[in-house]
Amino acid sequence: MGIFDALNAPGVRSGTAYFAEGKFLARLQSMSYKLSQDPKRPENTVVVIANFAIVESTRPDTEPGEVRGIVKVLEPPKRGAFGPDWSDVKALLLALTGCNPADMAAVSKAEAEITAKGGSVASLLEAACSEGNPLAGTQIRITATDKPTKSGGTFTTFVFAPYVKGAE
Repeated sequence: MGIFDALNAPGVRSGTAYFAEGKFLARLQSMSYKLSQDPKRPENTVVVIANFAIVESTRPDTEPGEVRGIVKVLEPPKRGAFGPDWSDVKALLLALTGCNPADMAAVSKAEAEITAKGGSVASLLEAACSEGNPLAGTQIRITATDKPTKSGGTFTTFVFAPYVKGAE
């Protein structure tokens, strides 16, 4: 079953809070994806949901053990180009598998290894969201930054990095 096939994966848990601006050490609890039910989105739009338990936070209002979620909307490529959320999901997956998304040489090496095994970022996402959530329990560093929108709102950008114990 491919990433754009009909899916019955669980969605965002009721009451899940999202990351606010800050730096976090977080442990992946679960990761899933499902087809978007939003009629305004293109057909085969996929929603990726990752829920994390906070281990450490720079925010005084975020305690260890609290759960925060990240939701990314992956629209099918337009003219061969993927949207920005694809890059975020790729960076998240790389960090969860121990590769620093900011290290382009390491990313190139990781992508070559995935491709050599007949895979892709989409297949890595499918594996990460498979039964038993094999990456659950993995800790990563997350930096969330709020950015203003032209309409006066805000959106949150993320930088993901693998957690290396003792390398603070």
